[in-house]
Amino acid sequence: GNPAPPTVYRALDFLLDQGLVHKLESLHAYIGCSHPDHPHASQFLICSECGDVSEIENSEIVNSLRQAQENSGFKAKRPVVELLGSCAQCQSENAQEE
Repeated sequence: GNPAPPTVYRALDFLLDQGLVHKLESLHAYIGCSHPDHPHASQFLICSECGDVSEIENSEIVNSLRQAQENSGFKAKRPVVELLGSCAQCQSENAQEE
C-alpha cells in the first residue's frame, strides 16, 4: 500500500536536512534543489498563474537580509525568499489575449 504520512515526512525532513529539497511555505510544498552541491540561501520566483517555480541565488539579496538581521538583532531560522507573481510566459500569453 501507500507509505504512512509520518514515513513520508521523515523522508522529506531528511532530504531537507541534506539540502536536496526546499520547503516552499507559501505553496505548502517541497521542490528539488537546483544547487544541491553547495549550501546556499535560496530565493524562489513562483508563478501564481501556471505554478512554475524558479530557484535563484542572488548574493545581493542574501547580503541585504543578513545586514537587516544584524541591524535588528533578528535571527532567521531559514533565510528563504519567495516572490509570487507572473512568469514571462504567462505575461506574454496574457498580453496576447488583451
